[in-house]
Amino acid sequence: VLDHHFRFFQNILVGAGLNDTALVEGQGAERAGTEAATVAHQTEFHFLDGRYTTGDTELDALVAEILKKLMEENPDKEGLSLLRVVHEYCRDSFKYLRRYDNALEVGATGWAPKEAKVMFTTGRGNCYNYAAAFWALSRGLGWETYAISGTCTKTDQPHGWCLINIDGADYFFDCEWEMAYRVQHDPPRYDMDMFMISMEDAWYWSYKWDLY
Repeated sequence: VLDHHFRFFQNILVGAGLNDTALVEGQGAERAGTEAATVAHQTEFHFLDGRYTTGDTELDALVAEILKKLMEENPDKEGLSLLRVVHEYCRDSFKYLRRYDNALEVGATGWAPKEAKVMFTTGRGNCYNYAAAFWALSRGLGWETYAISGTCTKTDQPHGWCLINIDGADYFFDCEWEMAYRVQHDPPRYDMDMFMISMEDAWYWSYKWDLY
C-alpha cells in the first residue's frame, strides 16, 4: 500500500523500532522538520524527526505492532476500507469492563493515550478505552482523529467515541456501541453500523459533545 496511510504507518513502525524491511524498504518517510508539532489540540500525537508518535514509546510500539498485523492480513485495503478494518478490530478484539475510575467530564481532553494503553495491555475497558484504541490506531494510519468525551442517549449517559473530518464533513466512529449491540443486546443486533456516522444521523443516538 503506497498511499499516505502506509507512509504514516511506516513512520510509526520506525519510531517504535519495528521496521519490517519487507514492508518498508524503498519507501521514503515523510518529514515535517526536526521539532515536534502538535497535530490536534487535544492529543499527544506529534511529528518528531519525521515520525508519527504519541509521545509514549510503549504506546507507539503497541500501535505499530497491531497495525503491522492488520495491514499484512489485509494487503488490499487502504483509505476508508483500511479504517473500517481498524474499527472492526477495536469492536471485536476487546472485552467490555465497566469502570468508574476513568469517568470524564464532557469536553475533557488529553485522556486518549492513557486509556488506549490500558486497552492494548489489558484487553478490557469501557467506552473511553474503546474510543481511545480506535483513536490511537486510526491516528497511526494518518487520520486526524479526535477522541470525544460527551454523553449519549436521551438520559445523557457519559460516553466516549471518535470524530474524523473527511472531505470537509464530520463523522462519528463508535466501535464500543456497535460492539454492545452485538454482544449485550438480546437478541444481538448486527444491523447497527456505527462506522462513519454522519451528523445528520447522529441524532438517533442523542450524542452531545463539546469538542472545540
